[in-house]
Amino acid sequence: LKLQFLYFIGHTHTHTHTHVANNTKMFYSDLAFTAKLEKVVQKVQRILGEAKDPVLTLREAEHKYEDKYLLAEFLGAVAVGGWWNAAGQIGVTDSVREKAVGWGRDGEAVMLRFEMKTSCKYFGKETKEVEPAVELVTETAAKRGRKSTKKSTKTVLKVTEHSWGFEGTYSLSLYKGSDAGVKEAVPISVATCKTTLKTLKGKATPPHPESTTAKPVDVDISFLVRALGKDGEAARVEIDRSSDETHTPRRNKPTEELSDLFAGVYVWTNRVWDVFRTNLPSHPSKEATDPDSIFDPVAPVLRKDTGTPPLPSSLLAAQMDSFPTFHSAAAADNDNDDDDDLVVVADNGSSSSSSSSEGGPATGTKTAALCTRREEHFLTMLNHMMELSLSYRNGVEYLEATLMRQLEQAVGRQLAPADFGEYMQHHYASFFNEQYRPRMFCHSVRREGCYPEGVISLDCNNSKGEEERPVEMFQRVFGRQETTARINSSTVVTMEAELEAHCWVSHAFESERGVRGVLKAAARQFSCYVVMLGKLGPGKEFLPSNALIVKDKDEVRIPLEVEAIPTPKAFEVAVSSLSPEQQEFAEAYRVMQLEGSLFGVAVIQIKPQLEELLKLPTASLTKEVELTQSILQLFIDYHIPPDLIM
Repeated sequence: LKLQFLYFIGHTHTHTHTHVANNTKMFYSDLAFTAKLEKVVQKVQRILGEAKDPVLTLREAEHKYEDKYLLAEFLGAVAVGGWWNAAGQIGVTDSVREKAVGWGRDGEAVMLRFEMKTSCKYFGKETKEVEPAVELVTETAAKRGRKSTKKSTKTVLKVTEHSWGFEGTYSLSLYKGSDAGVKEAVPISVATCKTTLKTLKGKATPPHPESTTAKPVDVDISFLVRALGKDGEAARVEIDRSSDETHTPRRNKPTEELSDLFAGVYVWTNRVWDVFRTNLPSHPSKEATDPDSIFDPVAPVLRKDTGTPPLPSSLLAAQMDSFPTFHSAAAADNDNDDDDDLVVVADNGSSSSSSSSEGGPATGTKTAALCTRREEHFLTMLNHMMELSLSYRNGVEYLEATLMRQLEQAVGRQLAPADFGEYMQHHYASFFNEQYRPRMFCHSVRREGCYPEGVISLDCNNSKGEEERPVEMFQRVFGRQETTARINSSTVVTMEAELEAHCWVSHAFESERGVRGVLKAAARQFSCYVVMLGKLGPGKEFLPSNALIVKDKDEVRIPLEVEAIPTPKAFEVAVSSLSPEQQEFAEAYRVMQLEGSLFGVAVIQIKPQLEELLKLPTASLTKEVELTQSILQLFIDYHIPPDLIM
C-alpha cells in the first residue's frame, strides 16, 4: 500500500507548582488579609508614635527581592517567639523549655499533650418546701349588714433536690518521641475546676457520666523547639537561598515545615476547645476569650528607614504588658473560694432557665458559669495561639500573592500555561539550529506534484476555552519504512510509508488542567482519504483503534485525552521500597506503557489505491471526478466487493 504515515509522542508535561493551603479553614483570602493588615499598620503606628519611622505594608514600601526573604524569616521568628510567650502564660517554664530544647538537640520529636478527666459524684438529696410567688385571696361579699371577709390560700410544694459534685481536671505535658515517651512526660500545668450540679424532680439520674477520660490531644512542636536554637535562645528561622528546594520566600523547606506546624497547632487548639465544650457542663464562649485584647505581632510590614534608631527592645517584648494578668495555679485555687463553688442547676442533666408553671413544681433555676478566671485565661491563650498560626500562614501567603501581583504588573497580564508555550516558541529560534527547531504540526495530504486533497493538523487550547492555535512540535523524519497494521483478527495489512516522529512539550500549572490537544482533519471537495488512529506497538506494529473516511469538504475535530505516566526519577522513587518481585513487575509494566505510549496517525489516500486495484495508470483518476465518485459510492455505500468491479 502506498500511503502517508506518521506518529507522534503525546504530551511531555512541564508542571509549575502553586501552593494551596492544606487546611480549608485556613484558606488564604487576599482581600480579607489586606484589610486586616491595614488595621495592624494603624495599631503599630500608634504604638511607635508619630516621632518614629512610618510603618508600611509590603505593597506600599519600595523594597528588593531579598527583603521578602528577610520578612519571611522575621515572620517565622516572631510567630515562634509569640507562641512560646503564650505557652509561658499557661505554664511552660524556663526549665520545661530547656528540657524540650535538649530533646530537640538529640533529634527527638517533641510532643505537646492536653488531657482532661471528669467525675460526677452523688452528694445526696434534700426535700424543700417551696411557696409559690402567687397567693390566692378569696373575698366574700357582705350580706344583710355583715362585713365582707377575705380568705387567703397558699399551696406549699415539696421539691426533692439531688446534689452532684462535678469535677474536671485538665493538664498539659511534654513528652518525646511516640506514645512510649509518655512515661517520661514533663508536666506543664494541672488545674481542676469544681462545682455542684443539682437536678430537680424524678430519680437521682446523674447529669453527667460518673467518670470520663477524654482522648489525649497531641501536637508535634519539634520545629518550634528547633527554632529556639541552643539553650532556648531567641527564636530564629533561616531560609537557605542557595538550596534547590528554595523557590520563593514562601515555597521553601523551612517555611513549608513551619506553615504545616502552625496548621497542626491550629487544629490542636480547636480540638482542645472541643474537649472543653464536650466534657464540661458550661465553659467560656470564644467571644468571652477574645484574642484581640492581645497584640498580634505577626504582620508582614516594613519600617521606612529615615535614620531613626530602632526600638530598644523587640515589638513583641514591648507588648508583654498587653497579656492579661495571670496568677499561678496555686494562687488561683485560693484566690476566691466563691469562684470554685459556683452552682450549675440542671433539670435531669440539661442546663435550663425557665419559669415554673402554675400549680406545679419549679423545673429549673438560674445557671452560673463553671469556669474560673484561670480557665478563661487558658482558653484566651489558646485563641491567641490560633491567631498566631493564622497570622503566620496568611503572612507568608501574602508574600507569595504580592510576588505574583508584582510579576503580573511587570508583564502586564495574568500568566496562563499557554503563555509559557508562547514564551518557549519565541526563544526556540535562538536555542536551536534551523534543522532542530520545532515546527507547526500541519500535514498536507497530497500526491507528488498535485494540489493537496486535505490537511491534518494538531491544535491546542487551554482549560478556559480560549481560541485554538497550532502546536509547535519537535520533528524527526525516518524516511520510508515498512510496518504492519492489524485490521481485524484475520486481516493484517503491510504498509510502506514515510515515517515521522513528533514531540510536543506541553506546559501546565499543577492546579489547572492545562492545554488540550485537538486533532483536525479536513478534505477539499471531490477529495477523500482514510485516517486511522491508534498507537505504535512492539516491532513497529501499528495498532489502530479507530478509523474514518474524510471526504468532500468534511472537517473533523478529535479531542485528545492524554494520561501522564511517572518520570524515570519518580518511578525510581516509587519502586525503591517494593519487593524484588513487585519491582520486576512494575518495570515490565512500565516497558509496556512506554512501548504503547506513542499515539499514531496513519493517512491512506484512496485514489492511488483505487488505481492500483483497477490496474489504471498513475494519476488517471485525478481528473475523472464523476467516475471516482461513482466508484467510491459503490464501495462506501453498497460495500461492493472489489472483484465485481475488476
